[in-house]
Amino acid sequence: MSAGLVDIHCHIVPGIDDGASTWEESAAMLHEAASASKGGLTLVATPHVSMAGDGSARREKRFSEFAAFAREEAPGIRIGFGAEVLLDASPGRGRASRMPTYPGSGWVLAELPAGMSWAGALFRLWTLSRSVPRIVLAHPERYRWCSLRPGRLAVLARLGILGQVSGRSFEMGGPAARDTALGLLEDGLCSFLASDCHGPGGMTLGALEDPVAGRIGRERWEALTRMNPSAVLSNRDLPEEYGRFAR
Repeated sequence: MSAGLVDIHCHIVPGIDDGASTWEESAAMLHEAASASKGGLTLVATPHVSMAGDGSARREKRFSEFAAFAREEAPGIRIGFGAEVLLDASPGRGRASRMPTYPGSGWVLAELPAGMSWAGALFRLWTLSRSVPRIVLAHPERYRWCSLRPGRLAVLARLGILGQVSGRSFEMGGPAARDTALGLLEDGLCSFLASDCHGPGGMTLGALEDPVAGRIGRERWEALTRMNPSAVLSNRDLPEEYGRFAR
């Protein structure tokens, strides 16, 4: 288990999605993340991947290049590579078996198409859960079905689908996303907090510590940013005492 923060969602690898576009931007993001963290930091790059597409060879090449770059630029940061998979097609068993996971783990970070209804979201995630038993749902606060009825995340949790609030929702997306994100954290309806940082000057995980820990308490902050994401990277179920905070 990492002794420091564990950020399991960021877009720091350059020129691969809508995150960092240059190596200079990636370097700035590395330094900002390191500066804002207190103690060690594990950072998992999760570029966008389409369920309907592939591009794995290109990703792997860029990952290898970035690993060498990060060792030189920010040797104190532990780097891992995964993906944020857009469920833009039916996640049948064939597709699910080829989905990229967190490094050394069976956990998958999934994203739903914007505007998808609750019925569509539930069916698509349930279908995926039949093949992938451990799923992290990216930024549920941005989905209308969640902002209208946050308790729906408890339904997903019973299927092994655990929500991850994104720090990016506190800086963009409007009041609805910010209010929903904070409400999910305060009510214990999500199991992870990550930066989802897309570029220099974005919200780092360390920068969220003072404002968020002050609202939800130190124990829950530790669970969301250290204990639970460390369990994901160790391919374990969440610790019982940290796995569910929902009231």
